Amino acid sequence: MSFWRTFGFHAVSAIDTLLEHSDVTLEQLLDEDDLLQETKSQNKKLIDFLCQPETLQKLIRYITVKTEHEDDPKLSIKYPFLACEVLASEVWSIYDAIANDSKLMDMLYSLFEKDPPLDIQLSAYTARVAILLLQKKVTETVSFLKQKKEIVDQFLKHLGNPAVMDLLLKLISCEDPQTGNAGALEWLQSTSLIKSLVEKFKSTNTPETHENVAHTLVEIIKIGPNAGPLIEQLESKVILEELFGYMLENKNGSELSYGVNVIMALIVRHSKDQYNDSITVEQLPEPLTVILHHLEGLTKFLDSPAYDTKDKAENANDKKEEKKPEESSESTTKPGKEEVKETQSSMPSTVLNFFGKRKLRSTVGEIEPVGFCRLRLIDFFSCLARTNVQSVDKVLASKNVFKKCIEMFFAHPWNNFLHSSVEAMIRGALESPNEDLKTHILRDCTLLDRIIANNKLNNELVAKPKGMRLGNMGHVTSLVFVITEMSSHSPAIEKLISEHSEWLNYSKGIMETSVNVSNSFGFSQDNHLELAPEDNMDSDSSVQYVMQATNFSNFSGFGIPSDFTNQNENGEDEPNTGMDSFEPSTGYSENSMFKANAAEDSDESDESDEEDTEAVVAAKTVAEDEEEEISENLQNTDFGTKSKQPESEKTPATTDEANNTAVNPA
Repeated sequence: MSFWRTFGFHAVSAIDTLLEHSDVTLEQLLDEDDLLQETKSQNKKLIDFLCQPETLQKLIRYITVKTEHEDDPKLSIKYPFLACEVLASEVWSIYDAIANDSKLMDMLYSLFEKDPPLDIQLSAYTARVAILLLQKKVTETVSFLKQKKEIVDQFLKHLGNPAVMDLLLKLISCEDPQTGNAGALEWLQSTSLIKSLVEKFKSTNTPETHENVAHTLVEIIKIGPNAGPLIEQLESKVILEELFGYMLENKNGSELSYGVNVIMALIVRHSKDQYNDSITVEQLPEPLTVILHHLEGLTKFLDSPAYDTKDKAENANDKKEEKKPEESSESTTKPGKEEVKETQSSMPSTVLNFFGKRKLRSTVGEIEPVGFCRLRLIDFFSCLARTNVQSVDKVLASKNVFKKCIEMFFAHPWNNFLHSSVEAMIRGALESPNEDLKTHILRDCTLLDRIIANNKLNNELVAKPKGMRLGNMGHVTSLVFVITEMSSHSPAIEKLISEHSEWLNYSKGIMETSVNVSNSFGFSQDNHLELAPEDNMDSDSSVQYVMQATNFSNFSGFGIPSDFTNQNENGEDEPNTGMDSFEPSTGYSENSMFKANAAEDSDESDESDEEDTEAVVAAKTVAEDEEEEISENLQNTDFGTKSKQPESEKTPATTDEANNTAVNPA
């Protein structure tokens, strides 16, 4: 009870007035605006009324049974909402009354006995109250659920509902605050929860169910040691083989794209902090062995055209559109009849959602989509390549996983999600101590030649009117820096690039261009306001400096049309910083001044350098004179904001003001 009510400073509320009548109803209280405030402030009369079994039954009925009077906003919207808020107001007396009454608990969980789909509003209200009971009364709630033999099957039946999924996750992770173990995990293990969850990946279920099942399994894995019994079941060979069976069948697309999330979570559990080159494939943990066994089947999906998950209604619409080809849009390029038949025979039989729409319009023209399934597979391969186990890398190389991922990197230049995953994969391989893997990436996967070819294509596109550089150039440039840096630490990389003259010229140009662009914006190794040393390009520190400035220079200096660049005195393009409008017409610039200072400090500069320096200094002098003239004109100009003060009426300046003026002239 609050301080104000205890000492008589609180005005009598309408709730107290209603509770003085013996015939007060719950609906009358729900119509009062201060009901929730009085409930949370522990109004004793109100709490006693709410804890009555009849009142609690009405409150639970409002959140579990859909009203027949849907036209009445009070019965269909207001009362269910307020009933949920009252039950979830964290009043301990209410939780005690519900948890200790099996009839009330049966009423609460009766919603899940219905056939799907559940009412979204009511299921959210019911799950919220049930989750709070699991938090506040965990022992009593788990004991009640153990007595309901079909409760787990009921949860799984409605797993496509997000609220039910949240309730199941809370049940898995609940802990008794006193003993630390509520007994829920042992009970769930006995109900074959994991096997039932994996069976939900059948193609007969909706993509929403597949997504929620995958999320539930991933959360179980993240719980860690506390969910040990369930994780052991999930990592067993029988369960994983069943899961891969559904993923490789992949009739809807969602089986593979969401099943991969579960496999990736298992991979992370078995990744090594330090690179291990002594474990053989036979000695790997069972989950990794099963994953590598199915690797070839997964790589085949990378060669398939893009397709994605959609619901049955959209699939039905696609079938209707196929029956009426004359009504389809002619704006996109369509494959011929023979190509259509070929593609249909090679793809899963149920759905090809991108079929007939192989090209998508974008701001850069028509592009071929990667597709969510293939994108998730690339993430999966990237995750598997970062396990830091040499035997895993060997299997990936033998199955041409690295090669196919690199091919997709350059085949889809406008998908940054794809580029990020592949770059992480390549970076991890090049930074590992496995010299054979580095040779495979650079030589067998022809990464160096692909980078050079990609750069040539980029230059051709940029040279066109209104040209735009390829979207993957930022990641390509980053890979160039990684290869250059690792060449000083890896004999395999150093040997391969030393034998590739075209690569040496290309990488040198990239490094020099990046340094020049970065310098024009004030980047440096030691001080962001000083120039970086260009005469030490072979040192590791220079490479690190260039890599730090890459993100900025990628957006500022590479492939920008000539409209956005200036030419320096050597005829080279430099980024336009937008400062030209503030410079005098003499052409003096800050970069010229840096070069002038550098020429003055050099004892070995030739006559041409001295002439350039004198010209720049002269230009600077003219610019300073112009600035002084402009400043004087501004001081003598009346802008009309204030009338000029006559000389006779001016107030004499104080000594301090005169001294300040003498020291710091305006």
